[in-house]
Amino acid sequence: MQKKKIFVVSLVVCAVLTLVLLSLPQKGVTATNTGWKVMVSNDLGIHCTCPDSSLISILPPANTLRAQVFNGSEIVTDPAKIRVEYSVPFADQLMTDPQYLTYLDNANKMYPTQEGWAKVSRTNPVSIVGTPLKSGKFVSKPEHNMWVAELIPVFPPKQPAGGEGTFKDAFGDIRQAFPKVTVTVKDAVTGAVLAQNTNTTTPVAFANCCTCHREIYKDKFGQYPANPLDSFRQTMLAPHDLKHNTDLLKLTQAGIPVRCSRCHVDPAVGGKTPGYPLSLYPKAAGLRLPIPAKTMTLSMALHQGHNLKNEFHTRYAALGFKESCEACHPGKETVGCMRGLHVNMTTASGKKLDFKCSDCHGDLNMRFATGQLLDPWSYRTLPRCSNCHKNNIGEWTNSQIEQYGKIQFGGAYLNSRGHADNKILCTSCHGSPHAEIPSKISWENIFYTTFNGGKAAPLGKCYGCHTDAGYSGWGRPPHGMSDNLAP
Repeated sequence: MQKKKIFVVSLVVCAVLTLVLLSLPQKGVTATNTGWKVMVSNDLGIHCTCPDSSLISILPPANTLRAQVFNGSEIVTDPAKIRVEYSVPFADQLMTDPQYLTYLDNANKMYPTQEGWAKVSRTNPVSIVGTPLKSGKFVSKPEHNMWVAELIPVFPPKQPAGGEGTFKDAFGDIRQAFPKVTVTVKDAVTGAVLAQNTNTTTPVAFANCCTCHREIYKDKFGQYPANPLDSFRQTMLAPHDLKHNTDLLKLTQAGIPVRCSRCHVDPAVGGKTPGYPLSLYPKAAGLRLPIPAKTMTLSMALHQGHNLKNEFHTRYAALGFKESCEACHPGKETVGCMRGLHVNMTTASGKKLDFKCSDCHGDLNMRFATGQLLDPWSYRTLPRCSNCHKNNIGEWTNSQIEQYGKIQFGGAYLNSRGHADNKILCTSCHGSPHAEIPSKISWENIFYTTFNGGKAAPLGKCYGCHTDAGYSGWGRPPHGMSDNLAP
């Protein structure tokens, strides 16, 4: 009998301790459930950049964070009350990274100050719009009820020991694709820290161009290139020159890296008008320059150029990729970009659904047929949650985005808001695109488990924000979304 009492008491003590521990903020999150908190999401969920900018660049390092700051259930956007800052703990490491330094050395050759881009150098490590690498401030966007740090120039830092979230680049280095930065909310007057999250992810990886182009080089020359960049010179730039009557190879020999969006419009870097103005490139005088590509967006040029080649389809399959997207994009199989709840979803019988990129985005043939690649990075062409989730999920229509959202970059999920009179971003509660909670990257779940009583799931504990009587227990999302998918 005495042993039974001891056992029961032990169970009660364990239960109480568990509840106490779950109620405490987890490591890396400073806030109280009824006080200040900062919800941070990424605008894409993963960013591509190039491992070496001395030859060619598809996209520069550019990572945008969006933060919503709460005091209890009140959203705060007034710069007179608070300031929101970020700091990059691996910035000093990047400043000794040879590949990152090539970006700093060549950024203004591709994004010249004459066009309005920021001055970038080793002594001024900023993004092409002037956002600092090491630390900086978010800008208040009260019309969107959020704060934004636009285009932070982060790069995947080296992590030789490997581990969760790492990948191997073309130069043989092991890098972290989901590096953490710190976001801090401070009192605007006293500077006192009100809330902090040290687990904010700035996801960034390299496009997988080398994977195939090294193989093409080997087929042509009988061996792999000593320098991975040679594969681009001989299997990318040279064929482009031959087919399109350009002099890209000579351009690089003159010390001017090729920026693809110079000719092929890319909204991701603010592109609207194609063209390669000779006046900005005196070293290129006398060379044939690319003819403006008219309506050929960068997205269309890259996807069409590869999709029309039978060699591309046979090669990506031979290399073991499950679908063509993985051959270029840092996807589910290579870097783990697709890491949100859809990755591990199962049916009621336990069968893994095994979602692929094309399940949401469609395959290339469908994307061509519907004109998606002529209007890339747009809510008009990107997939919608309501394509599968048929109940009232609160996703905004295109007209709502145009009338109220006024962000107009990215998909409907990124642009929609709900709850609290359409003030709260979907991504604040559900996580970034491609990283919907629960994420396979453990530290992306920490904020959510802190305010969900230990559960890695979209925010559903009402008392995470509300102190009113009656707000308790596990709540369904406020928009009444069902877990059931359309057949």
